[in-house]
Amino acid sequence: IHGPAIEDWIYGDEPNAPTGAEALFGNGSIVYEYASEADGEYSSEVPVDAGSYYVRASVAASGNYAGAVSEAVGFRIHPRPTALPSLEKDSSVYSGETFTNAIVGFDLAKMAIADGLAVSIADGKTVLRAADAGSYTVTIVLSDDNYVWEDGGDSVTLTWTIGKLAIEKPTADEDTFIADGSLLEYVPEGFAPDTMEISGNFAAEAGSHTVRVELRDPANYTWADGTTDPITFTWQVEEEVLSLLWLIILLACIAAIELIVLILGIVRRKKGADGADEDGAGGTKVASLAALPSLLAVYSPTEVM
Repeated sequence: IHGPAIEDWIYGDEPNAPTGAEALFGNGSIVYEYASEADGEYSSEVPVDAGSYYVRASVAASGNYAGAVSEAVGFRIHPRPTALPSLEKDSSVYSGETFTNAIVGFDLAKMAIADGLAVSIADGKTVLRAADAGSYTVTIVLSDDNYVWEDGGDSVTLTWTIGKLAIEKPTADEDTFIADGSLLEYVPEGFAPDTMEISGNFAAEAGSHTVRVELRDPANYTWADGTTDPITFTWQVEEEVLSLLWLIILLACIAAIELIVLILGIVRRKKGADGADEDGAGGTKVASLAALPSLLAVYSPTEVM
């Protein structure tokens, strides 16, 4: 009996039938049998799964003719190429919320997650979940030998990037600060306490002070220029000039009062030659000095301001 010929096919396609087998003697029907090895156990059942197989033709004995079997002929059922899965979105930007990202084309019947971020099922989709900024990967392999990736690779690795949220840097506080005895606060323009931390921004004494502003969460936030380093500002607290000015005025007033009292005493001494006039002048001086506290109260900086 002449052996058959057969063409390969791809898993899932209609099987190709053997052809060309012919019995040299007798009129028995030709039967095709299949096996996974040339000398293996043959069956008339046509193989379905991808792999290498053999087919042979046989004729049963009839009348004066004995049964016959042809040589086995090899063929293959090729795995079916399948499209590579992909992510619904390649990138996101941190928002404080949890993101989901669907794997498009993922088929649980023939694929599996080999490594990387865990997946879950939401609304019939296979999704990844993540919240923080960073780069997340997932590696997918085929779990069914009847399929191969269409690019011929062993696995598919998908990468999802969640970028840091960029925020504007704060700028200098242009206010003027004067040491007036109270606790002064320096607040840079654009400072946001929800996303930034600040130190060195309180002072009561005059002098130069340094403020430091930094991101609360540099893993998820960045400055608009792409950096994450702390920012520093130098602010100046000036001396309270008004207090010094009022002190000078007060001392001048005291000196003027003393001068007036002195002049009055001299004038009165000149008008009288007796001791009574001198006592009167002295009395006047004493009375004038006694009135000094009330005069100081009149010229007190607090009262005037």
